[in-house]
Amino acid sequence: LWTLKQPFYEVPNNRLVVKDVILGKRPSHPGLFGELDRPNGEALWNLLTTMWNHDRSLRPSASNVKRWSYTSMM
Repeated sequence: LWTLKQPFYEVPNNRLVVKDVILGKRPSHPGLFGELDRPNGEALWNLLTTMWNHDRSLRPSASNVKRWSYTSMM
């Protein structure tokens, strides 16, 4: 939504996306974040990649994400 590109936009079909996700691949960095092409844009990308961690114990809690959004996006 931030970049107007869907995740895995470079993958030609949905079956390959499912395969990639099962194999542990994550969306590629979209480059510039448009409106979020500021210090917060890279911080947002880092948060997203942390949230996609295959090991759920390494993902941030919902309260930590909420706290991050209040402090970083304001």
